[in-house]
Amino acid sequence: MSATIVPRSATPPSSGSGPVGRVFGERPFRTDADVLAVAFGPGGLWSVEDGGGLRLWDAGSGRQLNWHALQEEETSWSFTTDGRLLAGASLDLTLWDVTTGRRRIVIPQDTWVTALAFAPGSELAATGHDDGIICIWDTADGRLARRLRAYLRPVSALAFSPDGKRLASASEDKLMFVWNVGSGEIEGLLGGHTDRIPALVWHPDGRRLISAGWDTTARVWDTETFEPIILLNGHASQVVTLALDGDGGLLACADSANTVRVWDLATYEPLHVFDEAEAEVRCLAFSADGTRLVAGGADHSLHLWDPRQGRRLSPESPAPGTVTSLALSPDGKRLASVHGPVLRSWDAGSGAMLLECRGDAELRAVAYSPDGRLLAIGGNAVELRDTTSGERHSLLTGPQPPVSALAFAATAPLIAAGSAASADVWIWDAQTGEPTLIIPDAVPGGVVQALAFHPCRSSLAVAGCDWYEAGGSDGAVVTWDILTRRREALLGGGASGIAFDPTGRRLAVAGLDRALRVWDLAERRLAGEWTGHADAVRCLAFSPDGRWLASAGDDRTVRLWDAESGRAVWNASVGTQVTALRFAPDGRSLFTGNANGSCSLLPLPASAGTVHR
Repeated sequence: MSATIVPRSATPPSSGSGPVGRVFGERPFRTDADVLAVAFGPGGLWSVEDGGGLRLWDAGSGRQLNWHALQEEETSWSFTTDGRLLAGASLDLTLWDVTTGRRRIVIPQDTWVTALAFAPGSELAATGHDDGIICIWDTADGRLARRLRAYLRPVSALAFSPDGKRLASASEDKLMFVWNVGSGEIEGLLGGHTDRIPALVWHPDGRRLISAGWDTTARVWDTETFEPIILLNGHASQVVTLALDGDGGLLACADSANTVRVWDLATYEPLHVFDEAEAEVRCLAFSADGTRLVAGGADHSLHLWDPRQGRRLSPESPAPGTVTSLALSPDGKRLASVHGPVLRSWDAGSGAMLLECRGDAELRAVAYSPDGRLLAIGGNAVELRDTTSGERHSLLTGPQPPVSALAFAATAPLIAAGSAASADVWIWDAQTGEPTLIIPDAVPGGVVQALAFHPCRSSLAVAGCDWYEAGGSDGAVVTWDILTRRREALLGGGASGIAFDPTGRRLAVAGLDRALRVWDLAERRLAGEWTGHADAVRCLAFSPDGRWLASAGDDRTVRLWDAESGRAVWNASVGTQVTALRFAPDGRSLFTGNANGSCSLLPLPASAGTVHR
């Protein structure tokens, strides 16, 4: 296999800030997925997350300035020391220019990459593999510069010395070697950790190496004598990642208890402990001047601190939710969303916040009643609130939590709820709060993903999926007559989203195979199957006149289709995964619920795609 050097004129991935007209509830430093690498680089602060989302942030405000959808499922990521290049690796080693998002080179790998490191100020990169081999690559041309037969078990960490002449390595056998890069010979062996070694970093003086261990310690080593200098044992749990500031005065260590400790390396004394992260920290980086320390990880957020003063620099951010659900009042004047334990509502015209409250559990669904008087919220149960006073109208219990799908009927005062942990659907009288119908096993062989009432009659569509079969493709969409309590139609295939057109004749289904399917329910036939999304489609919405179908999902794009022909008429990159969609009543804009917890207003162009009549 040979490396592929990508021409500079090659089409870059989707990028940019997108055509967003307004953001509701913007979350500073909030990402869509686990943050796997961070760096201060050209233009600001960069982060890369699971799935290959590369983002540029204003380090002062936390506002996202730019993004690139690399769309890569790499397992190892690393920025160069100047933050200008990003490498990702699994069965390929790929380098990107961070400012443009363009691939520079793709180098195929013989075995799975488990560790990755750049040499400071050079074109060399090292990859550690699951077969214990270490490879050193010239990333300018993809040439293999050296192959080191290092270990019998997978390589767990790599780090080049400041001058790039030596390479430190660790493996799952808990041994560390220091290599001479020029000769490929081992200069020294370091041993002492009693558990996995996930990270290594060299001190700028070139004489000290710091290692992180799952044995709850960070250790400092003399790389001339290969003897330990000191054991830093202030952590109560596994140490998972490390970072040094530019002059080597400060060491930051993150542990599996979600805390970051800053050590003074002149005295080897602890300075500060930061514990604001809601989940495990996966990566750390200092700014070039050492005045800022950033952490990213499994809470889908970046956290910034002043490492010397011990001050938090980034705003507090609530724990991330699994989904953002969105509801628009019938008159289009109020917007409501839930994400994590937080419910918020805004004036859709001015963007002014009307309500923000926090529950005890994660909220998964929200919906307005057709008359706009009630707001339903789904979490451990279904809560109905008066939209004017905010007072609780009723609490509807019964479904197995979490309640993740809600729908009001247009033709009767009914509300339906489904759970991501059950195939059952519950229906209540929204005025009295009394249950009127329970549909057991509403979706055969799956759990409920979405609900939609027919706009003109007493029919309910239920979308379900079995996540444990065929990657989530098994499942069904079922329509039920809730008066006769009989199943009307069974449409095969797992689905994550459904939507009726305004007439109720057509039902759009978001399949987990990235395709959209439109069913003609009157004729019981598949009217169309459309493709174009590069990742899972999560949500759908018909325009108020039924002419257009909007779709969005994990590929961070919103797409507009001619609902009759299936012709793609418009698409926009929005910089975040989209989990909910609603058209404004006039059909001239779309509201999105975003994976990072915010909501966006997207104006639709009246030109080019002839979107509006």
